[in-house]
Amino acid sequence: EQTLTDIFINRIGRGTEGYSLKKLGLLGADLAALACFFVEPWRRPTHFLGPTHQAWLLSDAAFRLRVLNRPNEAREPTRAGMELWVKEEQWRQAARGAVNLSELELLLGEVASAVDTAAQSVVLADRSGVAFEKMAARIYHAAALHQAGREEDVGNSRRVFAEAEAIQGKTQPEFPLMYSGAGFRHCD
Repeated sequence: EQTLTDIFINRIGRGTEGYSLKKLGLLGADLAALACFFVEPWRRPTHFLGPTHQAWLLSDAAFRLRVLNRPNEAREPTRAGMELWVKEEQWRQAARGAVNLSELELLLGEVASAVDTAAQSVVLADRSGVAFEKMAARIYHAAALHQAGREEDVGNSRRVFAEAEAIQGKTQPEFPLMYSGAGFRHCD
């Protein structure tokens, strides 16, 4: 844990700055460094890490795999990280993990799984109590329902988008309509 924190996070990534990732774009090098903390890459983190560090490690590796266009490899660590966040009752991170997993499932053509995972993200986001997470989970759930394309799913999609937009209106009254990626998904 000390090596992960002191070397990878604080030295290589320069803490919350994420220097190697955000400034230098060293996704592959970061992923290679993260591999050192796995017994089996992207599946089993070393047992020397506590559950919170394991969840973070799985989620971080999954993010880099997604960005490097390796969605099949990203699915398992995304799911495992989400499950660890749930065990740790870290609802905000768990909700984000479920949203990420739903996106991956959609990308891989597993629409039914994506709808189920996105529905789970709504439950987790509601447990977090964070308005942004509640809105984001609903947006991805509605988008997954839309992609399912069945008549009843399209109706549910509209209802869930309306819930997300209501949250948007409460948290940002100056912007009552969804914008950016959320607005794009809603218009789609």
